[in-house]
Amino acid sequence: MAEDEYTDDELDDLSADQLLEIETLAFTATQQPTVSPHSTPPSDHGDQVIKIEEQPASAVYNGLQQTQTQTAPHPDHSGQVTSLDEQSASAVHNGPQQTQTQTTQPPRALPLRGSLDTMSVEDLQARVERIESDFRELSTAYEKSNGAVGVLRSKHTSLTKQFEHRILMLNKERNELVAKQKAELAACKHKEEQSRTNNLFMEQDIVREAGRPKQSRRVQKDNAGKTVRGTAATTPKKNRTAQFGDGFASDDVVMVSPSKARHRSKPSTPKHGAKRKRTAGEASPSRTLPLSEPAEPVQINDPMSIDLPEDTYGAFLENVAKDDDKFKFLQRLMRHRPFGQRETTFEALTKYALPSEPTRLLSSTVYDNLARYRGDAEGFAMHYCHVLVSLWQDCLRERYFAPVRFFLDSLQFVLAFLPLEKTASLAEEVVPVVQSTADPVLPPEGEAVKDSLMLKNLDVQNLDVQDLDILNLDAGPQSELRKNIDLLESISLLLTIARSCVGSYEAKALFWQKMNEHVCLITLWTTQPLPVIQATLQLLSTSPTDTTFGAIIAHADPEKAAKKQSEQENELINRLITLLRHPPTAPSSNSSTSTSSAPYSATTIADLRLSTLQALTSLLPHKHGVVLLAKHPAFLGNLLHMLNSTIATLYSTAPHTPLHSALTRVINIACRLAHAVLCTYPEAADRRSLLAAVPGAGHAHLVGLTRLAFAEEKGALERGWEDEVVNMAHALLDEYLSPDEGDALMRVFGSGKSA
Repeated sequence: MAEDEYTDDELDDLSADQLLEIETLAFTATQQPTVSPHSTPPSDHGDQVIKIEEQPASAVYNGLQQTQTQTAPHPDHSGQVTSLDEQSASAVHNGPQQTQTQTTQPPRALPLRGSLDTMSVEDLQARVERIESDFRELSTAYEKSNGAVGVLRSKHTSLTKQFEHRILMLNKERNELVAKQKAELAACKHKEEQSRTNNLFMEQDIVREAGRPKQSRRVQKDNAGKTVRGTAATTPKKNRTAQFGDGFASDDVVMVSPSKARHRSKPSTPKHGAKRKRTAGEASPSRTLPLSEPAEPVQINDPMSIDLPEDTYGAFLENVAKDDDKFKFLQRLMRHRPFGQRETTFEALTKYALPSEPTRLLSSTVYDNLARYRGDAEGFAMHYCHVLVSLWQDCLRERYFAPVRFFLDSLQFVLAFLPLEKTASLAEEVVPVVQSTADPVLPPEGEAVKDSLMLKNLDVQNLDVQDLDILNLDAGPQSELRKNIDLLESISLLLTIARSCVGSYEAKALFWQKMNEHVCLITLWTTQPLPVIQATLQLLSTSPTDTTFGAIIAHADPEKAAKKQSEQENELINRLITLLRHPPTAPSSNSSTSTSSAPYSATTIADLRLSTLQALTSLLPHKHGVVLLAKHPAFLGNLLHMLNSTIATLYSTAPHTPLHSALTRVINIACRLAHAVLCTYPEAADRRSLLAAVPGAGHAHLVGLTRLAFAEEKGALERGWEDEVVNMAHALLDEYLSPDEGDALMRVFGSGKSA
């Protein structure tokens, strides 16, 4: 094959001069200097490339001449040869290898660029191996440098943590030392004040003793023997003189005188030493001197007998009643004890003080603020609430959560005595404080957003948030915070204020504008304690308005605000659907409030579903709420699926039990809710597409509604189903089924018999 390429008949037509010129040109082309492949400019000759295998010898000769003229020295490309295309280059490169055995034939291949002309395949392979070896060495060096950098970075991180820990320990030691020194200083000041007080008392005693009168001489004479020298062991002697000296007591001798009887004797004048001042309580020994005119008796008028105008008397009684109410309220506050505590609220506050003012107790702050109140009795309770909220804000500002539970309990106690309008007026001040208190024991907003995205990516009917296990609040300081912050009490206080705002649209809008949209979303997770979930459901039942559901999101851009509001409402519906289809079966292991890991009873789960349905039912009075439920892709299918499973559970439950009663209420409310969503605004709900969106919902929907519809003669298990609910089930089936399908269902279930 190679020999055929070099034996062409057309070579015979060339003259000797032309052959010589071809050889000279070929030799000249092989003597070009080696040029690096990287420095060779790309070929731009296009169609002028000479293909030896396809052209005759004359054409090759003419092409070589043209190539030689084109490869003349150029200012920018001197000494370079015009490059060939890839096909010609491969042919030229293979040419010298084929002509090694045919030395008599002239070389017909055109020269290659630079290194391809002078280097063999082995050299190129060796060069490639060297390049790969260098690359591997550089990669190894790069990995080593990265490892060294990682080691240095880890050392730097550990040293930084050690330094921060050391700083914290030093700060703690310094704070303890400062506190100890302050305590010692306070003790020294207390001792100094006590000593000063004792000195003042001693000085007063000295002055009092110096002002007393001297004792009588007789007393001094009687006490003369009581000296230090008289303490010797001698026979005591009486310091008195015998009047008669006859051996008998002189007291028994009575002097009889006809002129001076004993009963007429007057007492002698007392001596100087026996004098004493009469106290104010003693009566005068002498008789009262009579006055010239007898004193008139003082007449004490009865206040009820004073003639006053009727309006003055009524105002007087009203003021007395108001003051009495204020003192009654203060008495209630002083006697109030938090739940589970033996001491009152004010006694408990004496144990706490702000870190910035350790010497001033919280109880002292409350007393001082109450003492400065100068208003009427009606505003006293509001003033006390403002004092508590202000003190609460100070504690949150200093991250001091120990007395927070007393603030929650005391505010809940006071709000029970306030009118609804006054309780609603506290929403703007109390709601942000309560949410700031609950934030430390809730997952961060980033976790809530992540969970929201997880809900969007999962099918709602397959949700099982017990597997997500994201609310791990027992790690770190969270367990300590939960001892001082009761999440259930916080939600209960918000619920009390929200219920007081229901009567006023402005108050309700203000309350839900102050609410954070993530609070209800997080507290509705099944990993939360069951009482917290139920309290949140009751709180959510107070939120529906004509245009919103849940927290009202405010934004400068109305379009962004509407978009965020819609996303939040759909997330709330997703949470409620999860509680209907996949309620928590046992307390979460991450919940520090759970006292045991025993699973919830069936009655407890039924009560939770009932609370969830009541929260959904609160949307029905508003068109916005009904349309929101009708357009949600997963609500109707999951609701009817839950209805069918509840009816199946009812048939396996004994009648006249709490569980049977709870399941009956769930069935009645679920059927009413489905009928309202499908029949109030039928243009907003496409039943077939909504049922197809949830697997198994179409079959469950037919079975559940048919069991309800054909329960005219109710037995023991069906007792409690409302007649209106049965009629609603009939109406839903008539609207969905054709006459033939209805007849088939009647043949299956029979007429007048329950399933």
